[in-house]
Amino acid sequence: MALHKEETTGIPKGIAFILPDINQSIFRQAVTTALYKDLDNYGWTSLVLTMPSLPELKQAWVNESEKPARK
Repeated sequence: MALHKEETTGIPKGIAFILPDINQSIFRQAVTTALYKDLDNYGWTSLVLTMPSLPELKQAWVNESEKPARK
């Protein structure tokens, strides 16, 4: 899941990718919330991406290590 917010100044500066800490929801951290709410007023397009939980990451690493080597 991702949240997208376009810049509102008419003079775009770029895209800001905002990533919360692992095992944290998008708006659980005050800094993540503040950046997402305010960056559009400074010319930045914001994308807040969700991070997978730690168990999901561990399972992905296990699945990747179990794949046979490619020739």
